[in-house]
Amino acid sequence: MLHTPQKTQAEASMKNMGKSSPHSSAHMEMEEERRQSPRFTVPRGIPIKTEVESMNRILRPCKCINIGAEGALLDFGEDKCPELPVQSKLFVNIQLAGETAKLPGIVRHRYGNKLGIFFPIEGDPNFEEERKIFAIILRTLARGIERRKGR
Repeated sequence: MLHTPQKTQAEASMKNMGKSSPHSSAHMEMEEERRQSPRFTVPRGIPIKTEVESMNRILRPCKCINIGAEGALLDFGEDKCPELPVQSKLFVNIQLAGETAKLPGIVRHRYGNKLGIFFPIEGDPNFEEERKIFAIILRTLARGIERRKGR
């Protein structure tokens, strides 16, 4: 779960949106946390829809485990993980509360049926509008998580 208050985390996530990632291509399950911006664990019941589109245009639905300004951890469930090696380029379609962002991504690590994705969108003028939409999605997610905690 989250280790910092959601509001602070949301603000930090927006502030650090898209900074370059120091991630290596090695499996990260045993490595020290090196992300420069926080990630939100997506609680069950939050209606965030995610799909991966590989360069050959095949769409694969997946579950978003966590997400932040720099990337996401996606779970494809049993036997559904696409054959995408580390450093593969793809797109991640993210939809929440009527907003949809199509972000370029790079596979940073694989672990079973999960892919760790980095979003290299900072400073790329081609993705200015997508960055704005993604920021709205992250704020909406943060508010949804905050409301659930208040129950």
